[in-house]
Amino acid sequence: MPQSTVFDQAFVLFENGQSTCIRYDAVRTFHMDGNFAMLAVAFVGLQGALQRLAVATHGHMSRHAVQVVTGHPGTGVRDAFEYITRAVTRSAYVLDKAQPYARLNPHADFSYSWIVVAGPCSVLCQVRDGVLPERFYELFGLARSGGLDEHTRQEFDALKCDIEARVLALAPEDVLDFMECPAP
Repeated sequence: MPQSTVFDQAFVLFENGQSTCIRYDAVRTFHMDGNFAMLAVAFVGLQGALQRLAVATHGHMSRHAVQVVTGHPGTGVRDAFEYITRAVTRSAYVLDKAQPYARLNPHADFSYSWIVVAGPCSVLCQVRDGVLPERFYELFGLARSGGLDEHTRQEFDALKCDIEARVLALAPEDVLDFMECPAP
């Protein structure tokens, strides 16, 4: 029997009387850019947000009807939302880098947060301070400025994979802060 890994993480959504299993390994296969740290954060964050929205809407919600306003422009975040909700394809995905929440990265002018909306209910999801280590932000800054050499590029890739594995082993509440908020 194959051993289970963090990449086997999955969550079950109950929507409109049906259950759907969302597997992380499928989301990871869909994503092509190697931004695995934020892919995992978004996966876990969306798990927590959709669970809360299902409760708030008494189970009368569909993941294919949610809207997303994100402050994070990265492909890992985008691809997690696209695979799980098809929000990008449905033009229900809005990038608003000016969001004032979770502005954690001193090397980037954007937010590590998103708002997930289902009908009249919405949840603000903010990456918790400390989930991404300072070294992640330092290497991000070097990458953004073109200052990564082969050694630091490999270090950054390995760090993203380490963060991915750590985040997938945590509960959503240990990765993000969730709060109900008015729909944007």
